[in-house]
Amino acid sequence: MIGINLRPEPKAPIFDFDTHVRAPGNAWLAANPKAPATKIPTLWRDAMPSLRAAYKGVCAYFCCYVMPATGGGSTDHFVPKSKARSVIYEWNNYRFACTRMNARKRDARDVMDPIGLADGLFVLAFNTMRVKPAAGLTAPVLKNVKETIKRLKLNSHECTSERQGHWDNYDKHGLSAARFIEFAPFIAMEAARQGRLKPADHAVTVASIRSWLDS
Repeated sequence: MIGINLRPEPKAPIFDFDTHVRAPGNAWLAANPKAPATKIPTLWRDAMPSLRAAYKGVCAYFCCYVMPATGGGSTDHFVPKSKARSVIYEWNNYRFACTRMNARKRDARDVMDPIGLADGLFVLAFNTMRVKPAAGLTAPVLKNVKETIKRLKLNSHECTSERQGHWDNYDKHGLSAARFIEFAPFIAMEAARQGRLKPADHAVTVASIRSWLDS
């Protein structure tokens, strides 16, 4: 995982979040105070195109681009709907996530929030494409990183295989650095940090990747 900055809430004329999600959603909650989470209107789905665009289509947890044609993008409520009704319809509680990561996180509270997360807490081992905690973390942070890796199964076969595919596309098959960053910003950032990028891409740095993510 890498840190992401909270993107501005979408407003008119393209899509007004308050009009289409927050206001009607909170009105429904007020009128149905005892309704179970399974009955709550899924108005956040209307904001999916804006959420995808705001975060460049990159899964907040797996940190790779989610192809829109696969239908693999979803809205994760970082604070689960079952835990806090007050933020069900709040933009700042939404994380763009691939469906696999969203399903693995579910209602768990032991996953670190990518919003505001410091870079460099998660390290990539290029020989195995496995994620591990960085060296020198304090005990509480180390525990949080390990719990996040375990909960999201970030080292499952499908995760390591996809990372390997992205790296091979860049390292062996001619994918440009710019496209590599768009498709796999975490891997690109780790490659830059560890000095693994091609000599022709010497201008690509952790800072430049961070700047692209935040733009």
